[in-house]
Amino acid sequence: MKTNKILAVGAFLAAIGFGLDAFGAHALKKILDSQSLEVFKTATKYQQIHAISLVLLGVLMHQHTHLQTEIRRIAQFFLIGILLFSGSLYVISFQKTYNFSVGILGLVTPLGGLFFIGGWLYLAYIFIKRTPQK
Repeated sequence: MKTNKILAVGAFLAAIGFGLDAFGAHALKKILDSQSLEVFKTATKYQQIHAISLVLLGVLMHQHTHLQTEIRRIAQFFLIGILLFSGSLYVISFQKTYNFSVGILGLVTPLGGLFFIGGWLYLAYIFIKRTPQK
């Protein structure tokens, strides 16, 4: 992904996350039980955090062109994390209301969390090992 694409995807996912959060707070309050609504809120929270992080990664990528490959990989980790972690939680939050089982999908959530953690650890690594010391 190029810098502008990372910035655009991050901004788009932040907007979607904010919209879903508002939708959850208003419309879904009448549909979901409190536990399911908390699951939905967790999904929106982590989506928004990592969407804003994608925007910040785009800015970082613009400022540190020598780290473009590493930052691009971190952005991919965060994007995959959003899709797997938040995406699976969105589905899971509706299982009681619509009486279906997520089955193996429940295993996708922690995998998405691992992508988040991996991205953050990789970012820490490049700050320690790859950025010039002043």
